[in-house]
Amino acid sequence: MKNIINIALLLFISYSSLGQDLDSIYVKFYKYSDALTTNKTIGKLDENVYSIAKQLNTLHPREFMNKSIELLKQDKFNEASFIYYLGSMRWKYFENFTKYTDNDNKLKQDINDVINTFLRSNVNNFSAIINASVKYHFANDYTFCTRKKNPLQYEESAAFYNRMSNQFIINQDYFRNMWSKERRDFENDLKK
Repeated sequence: MKNIINIALLLFISYSSLGQDLDSIYVKFYKYSDALTTNKTIGKLDENVYSIAKQLNTLHPREFMNKSIELLKQDKFNEASFIYYLGSMRWKYFENFTKYTDNDNKLKQDINDVINTFLRSNVNNFSAIINASVKYHFANDYTFCTRKKNPLQYEESAAFYNRMSNQFIINQDYFRNMWSKERRDFENDLKK
């Protein structure tokens, strides 16, 4: 319940400048997610997201999180998720060489909660987005902190997410059922 309140607060603050109430934000999340299967757009990304990722490759990992927020505000949920997970891989790799501030860690955790609320509404989309992020990570060096510094850690920072995505597919029914219940509970909480 505490995570739900944190997610709601972050979304409310993020979207308040757009004049949207919290209920409508989650309705958008779920309508978009529900339409992925109907429209056969699971894992589909706007091609511009790769240009965005390329621009971010020279910046600190927190900028991936900030860009993810911007994309959420534009209702580009898959693209925001792709950038978030790519940024998470960059984050995981970069933390081998630095210590993050509490503010950085809070930002990442808040975005994590929001992105995962959206992604958990469709396990196939969740897996596809992570796979796209992993593929990009392997194919494109992080120039802000090049893989040459520690190639093994660079690979491992993405391998973790690759394993997670594989588990979503292997145990698809389990995750679908668990996340469907979570969604029903959340929607019931919004009605109160």
